[in-house]
Amino acid sequence: MVLRVGAAYAALVGWLYQDAGDLGAASFWRGVTQEMAVRSRDPHLIGYSLVNQAQVRTDLGDGYGVIDLCEAALDNSDHLVPKVRIMAMQ
Repeated sequence: MVLRVGAAYAALVGWLYQDAGDLGAASFWRGVTQEMAVRSRDPHLIGYSLVNQAQVRTDLGDGYGVIDLCEAALDNSDHLVPKVRIMAMQ
């Protein structure tokens, strides 16, 4: 439970940095989100963290990275909530 809350907080901080244009800090916090998601073993949170990483890669102009991360999230699409699945498919 604590890891899920921590991941949600890190995702929010990453989003704020990304929105402010600090992609280095955004990447760091999205990495923290992903680590906590993996440690929580929550497939929804892992998929969400991969999509979050892809959003930063989009702003960095890394199309291949975006595709790789979204495909990784969709590898477990049967276990994802529709919101995360749709985000990865976009």
